[in-house]
Amino acid sequence: MRVLLVGRQRSMMDAAVAVVSANGFTAKGVLTDDEALTEIASGDFAVVTIGGGVEPDSRSRIKSAAAASKIASLDVFGPDDLVNKLKKIG
Repeated sequence: MRVLLVGRQRSMMDAAVAVVSANGFTAKGVLTDDEALTEIASGDFAVVTIGGGVEPDSRSRIKSAAAASKIASLDVFGPDDLVNKLKKIG
Protein backbone atom coordinates (compact mmCIF):
# COMPACT_ATOMS: atom_id res chain seq x y z
CA MET A 1 0.00 0.00 0.00
CA ARG A 2 1.30 3.45 -0.94
CA VAL A 3 1.19 5.95 1.91
CA LEU A 4 1.68 9.72 1.76
CA LEU A 5 3.07 11.15 4.99
CA VAL A 6 2.49 14.85 5.66
CA GLY A 7 4.50 16.54 8.39
CA ARG A 8 6.50 19.64 9.17
CA GLN A 9 9.92 18.52 10.48
CA ARG A 10 12.46 16.92 8.16
CA SER A 11 14.03 14.76 10.89
CA MET A 12 10.65 13.38 12.01
CA MET A 13 9.62 12.80 8.40
CA ASP A 14 12.78 10.90 7.56
CA ALA A 15 12.30 8.69 10.63
CA ALA A 16 8.62 8.11 9.84
CA VAL A 17 9.31 7.15 6.21
CA ALA A 18 11.99 4.70 7.37
CA VAL A 19 9.67 3.08 9.96
CA VAL A 20 6.75 2.82 7.55
CA SER A 21 8.96 1.35 4.83
CA ALA A 22 10.48 -1.15 7.29
CA ASN A 23 6.94 -2.36 8.03
CA GLY A 24 6.21 -3.25 4.41
CA PHE A 25 4.50 -0.12 3.15
CA THR A 26 5.63 2.15 0.34
CA ALA A 27 5.94 5.66 1.77
CA LYS A 28 6.62 9.16 0.53
CA GLY A 29 7.00 12.10 2.90
CA VAL A 30 6.23 15.74 2.19
CA LEU A 31 6.60 18.87 4.32
CA THR A 32 4.40 21.49 2.66
CA ASP A 33 0.72 21.82 1.83
CA ASP A 34 1.51 22.38 -1.84
CA GLU A 35 3.51 19.15 -2.02
CA ALA A 36 0.75 17.26 -0.22
CA LEU A 37 -2.00 18.58 -2.49
CA THR A 38 0.03 17.79 -5.62
CA GLU A 39 0.68 14.23 -4.46
CA ILE A 40 -2.96 13.71 -3.47
CA ALA A 41 -4.08 14.94 -6.91
CA SER A 42 -1.80 12.35 -8.53
CA GLY A 43 -4.02 9.58 -7.16
CA ASP A 44 -0.98 7.41 -6.42
CA PHE A 45 -1.74 6.84 -2.73
CA ALA A 46 -4.20 4.71 -0.78
CA VAL A 47 -3.76 6.64 2.46
CA VAL A 48 -2.65 10.12 3.54
CA THR A 49 -1.33 10.43 7.08
CA ILE A 50 -1.16 13.83 8.73
CA GLY A 51 1.31 14.34 11.56
CA GLY A 52 0.62 16.11 14.82
CA GLY A 53 2.62 19.20 13.85
CA VAL A 54 0.41 20.07 10.88
CA GLU A 55 -1.63 23.18 11.59
CA PRO A 56 -5.47 22.95 11.79
CA ASP A 57 -6.14 24.94 8.59
CA SER A 58 -3.62 22.87 6.64
CA ARG A 59 -4.98 19.66 8.14
CA SER A 60 -8.48 20.60 6.97
CA ARG A 61 -7.36 21.40 3.40
CA ILE A 62 -5.38 18.18 3.13
CA LYS A 63 -8.25 16.06 4.48
CA SER A 64 -10.71 17.71 2.10
CA ALA A 65 -8.44 17.08 -0.88
CA ALA A 66 -7.95 13.45 0.16
CA ALA A 67 -11.70 12.91 0.56
CA ALA A 68 -12.38 14.48 -2.84
CA SER A 69 -9.85 12.04 -4.34
CA LYS A 70 -11.35 9.11 -2.43
CA ILE A 71 -8.15 8.63 -0.42
CA ALA A 72 -8.35 7.73 3.26
CA SER A 73 -6.75 10.16 5.70
CA LEU A 74 -5.43 9.50 9.19
CA ASP A 75 -4.30 11.80 11.97
CA VAL A 76 -1.13 10.32 13.47
CA PHE A 77 1.06 11.22 16.41
CA GLY A 78 4.50 9.66 16.13
CA PRO A 79 5.91 6.63 14.31
CA ASP A 80 4.33 3.97 16.57
CA ASP A 81 0.85 5.46 16.19
CA LEU A 82 1.42 5.73 12.46
CA VAL A 83 2.41 2.09 11.99
CA ASN A 84 -0.34 0.78 14.27
CA LYS A 85 -3.02 2.68 12.34
CA LEU A 86 -1.65 1.58 8.96
CA LYS A 87 -1.59 -2.06 10.03
CA LYS A 88 -5.25 -1.82 11.07
CA ILE A 89 -6.35 -0.66 7.63
CA GLY A 90 -4.11 -2.49 5.38
